[in-house]
Amino acid sequence: MIDLHNHKIELLAPVQDWKTLKFLENIPDSIYFGTTHYNMRLKAQNFRIEDLSKITEYCHSMDPPIKAYLCTNILIYNAELNGLENLIKEAKDAEIDAIIAHDMAVLQLAKKYSIKFHISTQANVSNIISAKFYEDLGAERIILARELSLNQIREIKKSLKSAKIECFIHGSMCTSISGRCYFSATIKHSQRFSANRGNCVQPCRRKWRVIDD
Repeated sequence: MIDLHNHKIELLAPVQDWKTLKFLENIPDSIYFGTTHYNMRLKAQNFRIEDLSKITEYCHSMDPPIKAYLCTNILIYNAELNGLENLIKEAKDAEIDAIIAHDMAVLQLAKKYSIKFHISTQANVSNIISAKFYEDLGAERIILARELSLNQIREIKKSLKSAKIECFIHGSMCTSISGRCYFSATIKHSQRFSANRGNCVQPCRRKWRVIDD
């Protein structure tokens, strides 16, 4: 996350289990992670819901304290709403610093339980109007689309009144647009392998030959 007004940078790092969390210790300013459901890193080991309080206690005990952000950034189906709400309630009770979200259902539940939320890069926020929409909705932070240039990032940041911005500086880059790609699900003939559900088989990274009739 970058605050261009105060020139303050918050370094975030992903963690998948206790081993990686304790390895990082107080190197980053904050971490983001997921449980076994509802996050885009389903292939990671991930934590159990029962771990949430232990994670925040550990992070907040660091000197200086580390913030803990919970990923709930996949597309949500009806059958998952009750489980999702339970996760958000548990996150609130565990004093998670914020959740990272994409689906509007997650945003509504976050507002219901008064837990701060960040807009995932899966929402593909690429322009000023989209950024202002989420700011007006109550987003504390907007994680911008990974395809933006530094100038585009600067323009969006200058247009915001209160929301902070976050940008990726390292990691894999999707060939298709984040949050809108169905290549994996199509090629596997199942929504279970949707790139928007955290289980992409990454077919865009293979070599292909296209024949046009």
